[in-house]
Amino acid sequence: MIWTSDLNTARIVRRSSVCVLSALIGSTILWAAGCNILGPAFLLAHGPPRVPEEYTLDKHRVTTVLVDDPNTVFPRRQYRVVVSQQIEERLIDRRAVAVDMVSSQYVLALVNRETPGERRTIPQLGRDVGAEVVLWVTFDRFTLAPDGQTFRPTSVVRVKVVDAVNDTVLWPDAPAGYKMTVQMDAKTTSLPESFSARAQVELDLALYSGKAIAELFYEVEQTFSAREGN
Repeated sequence: MIWTSDLNTARIVRRSSVCVLSALIGSTILWAAGCNILGPAFLLAHGPPRVPEEYTLDKHRVTTVLVDDPNTVFPRRQYRVVVSQQIEERLIDRRAVAVDMVSSQYVLALVNRETPGERRTIPQLGRDVGAEVVLWVTFDRFTLAPDGQTFRPTSVVRVKVVDAVNDTVLWPDAPAGYKMTVQMDAKTTSLPESFSARAQVELDLALYSGKAIAELFYEVEQTFSAREGN
């Protein structure tokens, strides 16, 4: 706070007041003294902040999704179906793919029929269902309480885009895949007590995780982004 005097007039000049006043006036952006405000004019011209995609799929290549769970991270097998269907629906809805996707249920059916000595590679699985590209998703964690006590539904996923035709990984360069932590906003810190309440939150986390994974492949408004925890 700075005090200045001019004859009998005293003024109080505060940076926060300048920022608030600028926002109320409706200035476009104020770049002064560390005060950055997006005003109405800027938002009208540029729109709200957005989260860009991490990778752009080739829209004209036939794509499928495999949600893998080799370490049995999911408490229920059905969540693999929930996550994969959520990814499919959102990619189609956002037009991240232009051709029909091969249902992930076909891929899961093949995986479920495999025996330990007859494991297919990811490209093989893709080719066997007629897909050119496989979005391969694995989960490192899927929990309602990361520290064992505090209610904070969290999943940790790894994603790879695999070229089933050429037997290569298109994205990312990291051998372990693109790692992402997904956290749902919890209104309470208390864990659900009943079995049904816990099952409902697990289902919500599976859906939310699928949404966040799909967002890796299309741009989304920050306010509605699961990758941003919204």
